[in-house]
Amino acid sequence: MTLYGLLVLVHVIAAVVGLGASFGMPVVAKFGAKSVTNAKVCFEINKKIEMFAKVGSLTLLASGILMAIVNPVLWSQ
Repeated sequence: MTLYGLLVLVHVIAAVVGLGASFGMPVVAKFGAKSVTNAKVCFEINKKIEMFAKVGSLTLLASGILMAIVNPVLWSQ
């Protein structure tokens, strides 16, 4: 596997992790409105999900920039 292929793999995995976590937050928050205890648990779960969303999104950005640096020919076509 080439460096560019590895970066594409990392980019796709980061997209799934980052965006998947972002879509999961409202689902978890929906169950927090039932009681105070549920709200506290959902808040803690959302804090952990937020970490995945941040890391995934930053990895997505970094791998995209690295792909552009490694293979700049794609930008000139």
